[in-house]
Amino acid sequence: MGDFERDLGQAEATIGRSEPLIRRTLQDLDLDTSRLNAIRELGNWIGAKRPELRRRNDTIQAVSSEWGPAAPGGMTPFDDALYSGASGDADVYAAAAKLSELDPSSEVDEKPSPSWRSGRVTQISPRR
Repeated sequence: MGDFERDLGQAEATIGRSEPLIRRTLQDLDLDTSRLNAIRELGNWIGAKRPELRRRNDTIQAVSSEWGPAAPGGMTPFDDALYSGASGDADVYAAAAKLSELDPSSEVDEKPSPSWRSGRVTQISPRR
């Protein structure tokens, strides 16, 4: 996901740099430039979507790196409804995702771990 976001940034920069040059060249040749507006809109769309993509990537990284091993194949399922319910907060999403894996009849150990004091929860284990 990080590579994808980085590549989108390069595409945005390339579009932003190339569109005016193409427009100028077409205008110099007295050719229609109206269809270049779609390319400019694409660059704007990419720029608007990249921050959300970075937040989603942060969320995925919080789940996979701090809450246990990654799923087989290195892919982590992403729950859009849970993400919305967590207000896009990576730590809240990670905690909710981990808690949703617990058996509803299990009890959670109430004794705080040292990670609670640091403000970063890294492990939740059911009481046996």
